[in-house]
Amino acid sequence: MSASCFGAIETSIQNAFSKLGLTIARNRVVDLVSTVVVLAALVVGVLNMSIEDDVFKLWVERDTRIIDEMDFVEDNFDSSRYESFIITPKEGGTLLSRDAWEEVAALQKWIGQVEYKHEDGLIYT
Repeated sequence: MSASCFGAIETSIQNAFSKLGLTIARNRVVDLVSTVVVLAALVVGVLNMSIEDDVFKLWVERDTRIIDEMDFVEDNFDSSRYESFIITPKEGGTLLSRDAWEEVAALQKWIGQVEYKHEDGLIYT
């Protein structure tokens, strides 16, 4: 594109904004009312907005088995009955070794053996 082509584009953009400015200046009330209407519509949208923070709804497909299983767990156990852990390798290690998974199995066994005696005499395992 040549410089004259860019000059023509710039002139047409300047003319369009000039006409827009003149139209707004001549019809201030219409501009003000339309601005308020658009702003009100945006405010209504923000007020009706909902934020989803459930990881399963955000990242897991709806028709997968895990959704049904998680719903079952939530319906049949209180939240203290299941937890998740993120397992990372030791410094310089890898999770792709037999030793790492033996340590994970030992940790799981240890957690399963933990008992807590509440002051009311109940024992939780």
